[in-house]
Amino acid sequence: LRDGVAQRTAAELVRWLGHADQRVRLRAQGELVRRGAREELRSTAASEAAPLLARVHALWGLGVARDREAVAGWPWADREVQVRAQCAKVAGEMRAPAAVGRLTGLLKDESPAVRFQAALALGKLGVPEAFPALVTLLAEDAGLDPMLRHAGVMGLVGTASPEKLVGLARHSSPAVRVAAVVALRRLRNPGASVFLEDDLVEVRREAVRAIHDDRGIAASMPALAGTLGAWSGAEEPGMVRRVLSANLKVGTADAARRLGEYASQGANPEPLRLEALECLGEWARPTSLDRVEGYVQTRGARDPGLGDAEILRRFEAITHAGGRSVLNALVRLVLENDLAVDAGTFARWALSAEQPTGVRAQALEWLARKDPARLAEALLRAAADPELEVRLAALRIEAAHVPEALVRRVVSESSGWSIPERQAAFALLGPMVGETAARWIGAALDDLAAGRLPAELAVDVWSAAAQRSEPEWARKLSEMEGRLAAGDALAPYRAVLAGGDARRGEAIFRHHANAQCVRCHDAGGEGQQVGPVLKGVGTRLTAEQLLEAIVEPSARIADGFATYSVELRDGTELDGVQLAETPEWLTLRLANGEVKRLARGDLRRQSVSTVSAMPPMGPVLTRFELRDLIAYLKTLN
Repeated sequence: LRDGVAQRTAAELVRWLGHADQRVRLRAQGELVRRGAREELRSTAASEAAPLLARVHALWGLGVARDREAVAGWPWADREVQVRAQCAKVAGEMRAPAAVGRLTGLLKDESPAVRFQAALALGKLGVPEAFPALVTLLAEDAGLDPMLRHAGVMGLVGTASPEKLVGLARHSSPAVRVAAVVALRRLRNPGASVFLEDDLVEVRREAVRAIHDDRGIAASMPALAGTLGAWSGAEEPGMVRRVLSANLKVGTADAARRLGEYASQGANPEPLRLEALECLGEWARPTSLDRVEGYVQTRGARDPGLGDAEILRRFEAITHAGGRSVLNALVRLVLENDLAVDAGTFARWALSAEQPTGVRAQALEWLARKDPARLAEALLRAAADPELEVRLAALRIEAAHVPEALVRRVVSESSGWSIPERQAAFALLGPMVGETAARWIGAALDDLAAGRLPAELAVDVWSAAAQRSEPEWARKLSEMEGRLAAGDALAPYRAVLAGGDARRGEAIFRHHANAQCVRCHDAGGEGQQVGPVLKGVGTRLTAEQLLEAIVEPSARIADGFATYSVELRDGTELDGVQLAETPEWLTLRLANGEVKRLARGDLRRQSVSTVSAMPPMGPVLTRFELRDLIAYLKTLN
């Protein structure tokens, strides 16, 4: 290749077409095309004595040379499968009309690879006469080979008019009908809606996807929306979600009515009734995420009040149909959309032990906004409710709407409250102005300094005091910080060892944008992920050891997760986690996930880092988040 190819004879270049190195083969192919050596290329392609690779490159060269006139003389009936397949492929890329007859014949070839290339080529040629043969191919395959199905679809797209594709709705083969739907989908033709009435669910399912997904077929969306109720939500939840979404996209009064009916029928699955209700809840938003595929969409013109009106019209029916998630969403939508519902209903819900706690909490919020006259009694009852979530909701609402009453109640009653309620009280009173709240927090700060405070409240008292402007408190906090700083590295964080909420901690583990715990500790499975598997960590480590692992990860690196730095004899430097080590080999997982097996003889230098790959989480997470995360890790038994 360094010497160039210009001085090489045609015979040498033909021999090079079968060279072991692809670079040589391609260079020879290009030079033969440049010289116009079509006869050499044709004879090589047709010679069964030539190497297979040489014959393939010869066919490619004929394609580059646009050898349309001689295409009929190619080795279409050759005994080599790849030669027949490449004849079809190259003829399709050349758009050679003279090959249509040969390509149609190859649709019956014994090799699926040849039939695949022939169907694709006919689609590129776009010859309507090939349509019946492509239909036969799809029918005979019966959808068993996904590659052939794809090739058949692409053949139909290129050869058939939309009218012909719609006509296949009466074909006896389900595979042909499915292929027709997919072809119409690629053409974005509204004829796909005809297949919504097919007898087979497989065909109807494909029609639903065709109309809804990938931005869909807008002209067919009303037809899809009208099928709501025709699908079994228990068997086809994905399809029902698309039909519900289609009604939201259509945005007509009939579409809103269908969504309301579906949400209010208790026989329908609760997750799908919830979805119907959520569609009504975001009816008026001009822009939002598609509820199935997640892309940003702008909705068409509609009456923005239809969704709220339908929720109000079906309010009693939806309530009667029940379902915890549906009722929670119903109350939330009433609050978010400021819907005018009966105050008596919300007053009953706020006080009813039969309602889900989330519903009762939101009902209290509604009363606070819309019917303050009933709020006092509801808060009094909620404050003594056996459900913690209801009591906490009452505290938050009282702080927002009647803060003076909350302060009086906290000062006089909070010593008998549960830990979560007392934590909430400190969070709510911390930013409040007033001498009473200040004295109560000051007393708690004195108890914290003297060691009289329950450990579960330490973080809360510290945070509440830090929000105040009293100089004396600032001095006390500074003194306490100084005493902590004189201790070990964990001392400033020890307050987080008690009082956390495991549910909030799991959310931090899985979803915290900065900490991203889940990416290293719950991805890929044991032996594949970057950090140690945490299953059972709650029994292996104490709470203090968990804290150390989070805020001082380099203090003790887990076995098998030390970072190795190696330099190879060629000067390459690599860093990774050791997976295996033998006298002959060292196996590392690099930071990009690649696994490298290195021979000992190739290593010039090797060292083990004393710094953990995990960054310290103290600066990343707040004290409250650390407390909740440790509470969650303690549950991993």
